[in-house]
Amino acid sequence: MLPLETFLDTRCPRDYGVDSVSASTRASLCLVLRTPAGCVIDLTNQPTPVGCADDEESSSSSSAAAETEADAGLPTGWELTYRAKDTAGGSVLFSKTMTAVDPVNGSVRLDLDADDLQRPGIFLSEVALTNADGDRLYSEARYLEVRPVLDDLAHATLGGPITVAEIRLALRDYGCDNTLLDAEEFTDDEIVFAIRRPVQRWNETPPPIGRHTMSSFPYREHWMIGTVGYLHRLAAVHYRRNNLDYSGSGLNVSDKRKYDDYEKIAAMRIGEFDEWMRDMKTHLNVMQGFGTFGSAYGMRYFSR
Repeated sequence: MLPLETFLDTRCPRDYGVDSVSASTRASLCLVLRTPAGCVIDLTNQPTPVGCADDEESSSSSSAAAETEADAGLPTGWELTYRAKDTAGGSVLFSKTMTAVDPVNGSVRLDLDADDLQRPGIFLSEVALTNADGDRLYSEARYLEVRPVLDDLAHATLGGPITVAEIRLALRDYGCDNTLLDAEEFTDDEIVFAIRRPVQRWNETPPPIGRHTMSSFPYREHWMIGTVGYLHRLAAVHYRRNNLDYSGSGLNVSDKRKYDDYEKIAAMRIGEFDEWMRDMKTHLNVMQGFGTFGSAYGMRYFSR
């Protein structure tokens, strides 16, 4: 058996979780809150990490606490809130109080109404725990994906924003298809991160024309092209960092020596996006430089 590894091990703790729901649809999200090291958060005690394999004392004490306090809820006056905001600095999508299902073991639930999810897109979200004085005791950054639905395109643009599922399909990134890795190459948070990049690049590239959010960017085809490019650049960094050719029993293995190929694909796709972006911004800039005025004879004239 070759000692191959996936692009990123699924056991590796993630700094950003991804919550995915459908627009204009009631939903419930069940989460287990953890530290960046992967330790469960005890929401009843300031909070402190519990359940770490290298801390037997903490683990045993937290288990004892769980038996007596699992159904006790949060301390009086404490509140757990989930809020979501557009990643490009737009307005808050919603802010809702969460239910502590098993606070000692970090288990919480968020119940959302259809009215909370009226805008499809990619949003930055946060789980925040505050005490009775309003002091923030815990904060966890996340991503929220609100997928467009077919009968609610009034809040979308040209079919709505692209989704994690579409990008995964464009890359055919499925564990059953990745016969070498036997796993998905990209995690959901990496795909969301890459989806954000083309819109940010558009907004930060002069001239400042047509600033967009992750809900309003209308150029879906080139948005996907740019996203694929940034994912390949992300992968190239990983493969270059972890490349180590080795041999054994007459067999040579170089499973990470593909960073150059990934970097070439990244440069090609991002370059394609940039070229289109320059042409589109030039077009929009020229169009904004023209106007029309009428005459008493019913004629209209163009002016610069």
